[in-house]
Amino acid sequence: MALTAGLLVITAMVAALVLSCTSGEPRASRERPPGPPGPPVGRRVDRAVLAGFLSGGGAVATRAIRGATQADGNDRESILEATAELLAEVMHRNALTVDDVISVLFTATPDLTAEFPALAARTSGLHDVPLLCAVEIDVPGAPPRVVRLLVHADTGRPRAQIQHVYLRGAPEPREDPAGARRAEGPGA
Repeated sequence: MALTAGLLVITAMVAALVLSCTSGEPRASRERPPGPPGPPVGRRVDRAVLAGFLSGGGAVATRAIRGATQADGNDRESILEATAELLAEVMHRNALTVDDVISVLFTATPDLTAEFPALAARTSGLHDVPLLCAVEIDVPGAPPRVVRLLVHADTGRPRAQIQHVYLRGAPEPREDPAGARRAEGPGA
């Protein structure tokens, strides 16, 4: 019993030391050279991961969550509406908050040119999250007007519990007879 209590005290002391050393400020012995600011010097320990570990709640992992939707047309309102709906559903089904989201990659089929899908994320509250838009490859016979996203987020959910979201007739990945994932449509 004394050994367990001792280990708990040592663990708490190490956690306090790690937290005090990861404030994002460089230590005096590791000063930055003059120039533009950059990332913190030294190894960064994620406080949420450490707190989850110490509380027995488990570690938070970074997961990638996919989704796709079809816009009604190539106009600003259709693209923003479909994208906002998709993003909201991904966030809801995976119990994510804005603070959980690391970055989002959006793609659109070549026939969607009226607006950037990322604008829907900005107007939905992802103000300081890195976003990127790209064009899908133009595969003959692929469904038209499709917006896809790949959300990178911190979550305590295991990979098997991540819910990928496909709305408005957007193609979902399907199992191929050999058992490997196969895409149906561009980038699915």
